[in-house]
Amino acid sequence: MTHLLTPRNGLILTAITIIALALAFMSGRNEAQIRKRLYALDQAVDMNDPEPLLLSVSAATDIAAFFSENAQIDIGHPMKVATTRGDFRSAIARIRQRAKYIKVTIQGMEVLMGDDKSTAVVELMLEGKIDAVNRRGSEFREYDIHMSKIKGEWLIDKIQHAPSITDPSEFRMPRP
Repeated sequence: MTHLLTPRNGLILTAITIIALALAFMSGRNEAQIRKRLYALDQAVDMNDPEPLLLSVSAATDIAAFFSENAQIDIGHPMKVATTRGDFRSAIARIRQRAKYIKVTIQGMEVLMGDDKSTAVVELMLEGKIDAVNRRGSEFREYDIHMSKIKGEWLIDKIQHAPSITDPSEFRMPRP
């Protein structure tokens, strides 16, 4: 009878274990980076007072930096679909110029890592509050956000408004 745990098999088993642990660690680390990035975007969107034009443009540029150059951005009505980061930056600057107050709060987030660990889809539920020239109110919205790790940084490639609303308590909410 031969021993199954020979020195060679032991090395192979150890190597497989190390690789599996490294992949699990990287996956968890990537998920934490994505969450941290989306919470930072959430904070960047908020404004408490009307802004002068230059401040609105600067804030819009900061917000656009979370997106890839050719991101497809559909956040839903009243905003049209943006097909580049520049289009989105311009739309955000216009919205901020008309607003007195904007508050976005993440109510739920589920990160689904791609098999390659350099892409992810995030199911996100947000509560948005706005006080603008022709619009005031609050609502919940869901989004599917597609992200890619580009040059070591997680960027948004696509945001798709999901018209259905679910209970925010169904989502996990670990903080970054």
